[in-house]
Amino acid sequence: MKNFIQDIHVLNNEQLKIVNEYIDTLNFKANTVFDADGNEREDTSVRSSTGSVMAEGNFATQVLHEGMNTALLEYRDRLFKSDIALDG
Repeated sequence: MKNFIQDIHVLNNEQLKIVNEYIDTLNFKANTVFDADGNEREDTSVRSSTGSVMAEGNFATQVLHEGMNTALLEYRDRLFKSDIALDG
């Protein structure tokens, strides 16, 4: 089970600064949930966090996305090198 917990860096210091500076410009609002009819609504008894959306074409968004993808691939590769049977 310990193999599932990994310390994998996603961003270096320069990349983190780029992402943080962009995030500081965003507007945050209460996150929403969906009801049984598929309508979006605020419900702080279910989700009390706030969130925002990073623009898809923004450089900081691309930096974060690429960093997360690289980290996930590294995580996958590390798991497959361990003795855990992950393929069924």
